Amino acid sequence: MMEASEFFDLSDELQQMSNDISEVTSRSNAMAMDLNETNADVEELTREVVQLAFAAGMGVLLPKTKHEMIEASFDDLELQFDELLKAVQYEVTHSVPRLPKLSKTDWLFASGCGLVAALIDAFLVGIPHKGHAKETGSPLTDLLRKIGNNDGQLSPVLKWLESKCKVPYDLSVMKNVVYPQNHRLRSFAHDPVLGLLFAMLDCKFGTCTVIDNLGKIQIIHRDSDPMPLLQSVVFYIGHLVSDVCTSSGLPIPGWCLTQLFAKEGRSGLSLATIAEELYREGYDLRHLVSMSASVGIGKLILGLYMRLQYGKPEQASETLIYERELDELQIRLKNEKMLLIMNSVGSAGNLIKFLAPPASGNPAALNLPQWVSMLNSSINTARAATRDRSAELAVVNRETIDSVWKELLA
Repeated sequence: MMEASEFFDLSDELQQMSNDISEVTSRSNAMAMDLNETNADVEELTREVVQLAFAAGMGVLLPKTKHEMIEASFDDLELQFDELLKAVQYEVTHSVPRLPKLSKTDWLFASGCGLVAALIDAFLVGIPHKGHAKETGSPLTDLLRKIGNNDGQLSPVLKWLESKCKVPYDLSVMKNVVYPQNHRLRSFAHDPVLGLLFAMLDCKFGTCTVIDNLGKIQIIHRDSDPMPLLQSVVFYIGHLVSDVCTSSGLPIPGWCLTQLFAKEGRSGLSLATIAEELYREGYDLRHLVSMSASVGIGKLILGLYMRLQYGKPEQASETLIYERELDELQIRLKNEKMLLIMNSVGSAGNLIKFLAPPASGNPAALNLPQWVSMLNSSINTARAATRDRSAELAVVNRETIDSVWKELLA
């Protein structure tokens, strides 16, 4: 028969309950410690958010009491932090402008360079003419016309080149195609840039590639023996040099393409007719050189100013490579922006020259290099303004983050 002490022996169950109570107590203590650490983290995070908001010039609304701070939803804090992040990103984005700001001195100097270019264009480049007293002429072009040409007589060296460098594409007379005053304009091989390929083909096959009165390309076969490739290149250069100093000179590079547009407009004139008239009046390669002088001098003066005013970024050993590259980029962007200002003033001056007497709308008064430079500056400035600024923003963003962390750790 079982004894009473054995029937009521609860020592094992009591020991198990004691172990369970100890475990619960241990977990409660751990949870209390975690809660204290969480409260400390919340207080630290709140302090950092307040400091970041202060650095960004923002106000942050936080719970008034410690109990409310602990019980506050993290959603509100996250929302405020997102707003703070957006404000910082906005500040960083606008700290790297698409184009750098110019000082008053930069604006005045760039405008002054454009004014110098306009004055040179008006008084030294002038308007090319051949015997027309109604126009002032071009002193620079007239000076260039005297090189290698003394009262219509070529120098002995040029005469020798003219006699030795005979080419099949030098066709000067053909009905409804070319005549002496326009055969260099109509012949592709006489173009100073595009002509080399056509010159080699014409010399190889004994042909002359020209544009007729209707704007159509014709390949005319000449009684000429095929010429070796190297000889055709040498003859092309020699023939151009002998032609450039003659009274008709050589056309502006690419000017021959205007002869393809022979269809008459509403005015009764075609682009081919206008371009040919300009060439005959002296709008040739020599006048292109004189027109380029105004643009070149303006750019030279502006380049000297940029060198003296900004020079190159400091090459100190402690300067990081990406910081130095960012400084160099800002200088290049300033230079491009100042070039646009200079070309705008220079182009405006040339437009006044074109509209005012004695030109009064004469196309020969237009400075082709000036307008090409203006177009080039406009394209470059537009590309600079729409460039990918990710790398620049990353550099500035990194500097901003570093400075904020230094403030937080101070």
